[in-house]
Amino acid sequence: MTSVKTAISLDAKLYGEARELARELGVTRSRLFGLAIEDFIQRRRNKQIFDQLNSAYAGGPDPEECEMLQGGLRLFRKVLEQESAEDDQC
Repeated sequence: MTSVKTAISLDAKLYGEARELARELGVTRSRLFGLAIEDFIQRRRNKQIFDQLNSAYAGGPDPEECEMLQGGLRLFRKVLEQESAEDDQC
């Protein structure tokens, strides 16, 4: 992996906390900042996916999906009834 050097400005208190945490974790400050950014990016991506899914399903199922769900429920009931009938035979 290629590294890029950058300079950032942080609040002094935040920098001190980051320095202490890096020491506790046994990683460099650069690694700690990298991990933090990776985590932030992944959380943002997950939120975007979550928001897109919520948007896609906001209106509920369409008529075709309802029909498929009802068909699946009928099939599931039929299977359960057959299994129950087979259990009663023993």
